[in-house]
Amino acid sequence: MEPDKEIINIIIRQTNYNENEAKQKLIEHDNNYLEVIKNYMNPSKIKNNNNNTKKKKTTNQLMYGEFRNLMDDASRNYRIQKEKEDKINQIIGNIKYEKEKEKNNISTNEM
Repeated sequence: MEPDKEIINIIIRQTNYNENEAKQKLIEHDNNYLEVIKNYMNPSKIKNNNNNTKKKKTTNQLMYGEFRNLMDDASRNYRIQKEKEDKINQIIGNIKYEKEKEKNNISTNEM
């Protein structure tokens, strides 16, 4: 994908890169011109930040995450159990209805 000419001009104005260097840096930084400029200003800081992209969670966040997972699992299991019970009750109701229907057919045939 060819970087936009306007973005290349921004990089050229903000840095000492020529057009080819600006294109190459944009490709290296996934067309993020801010990262290109930040890397030009302080290259060592950008390299350190890329290693620590995953944020650590606090103990409180971990606890509430586990509570949420527990509640989600319980809710999911309850919903599945209710759906099974409803299906079983529907099948039982259909069987009772069929038996009543057969009884009525037998009663009417005997008369």
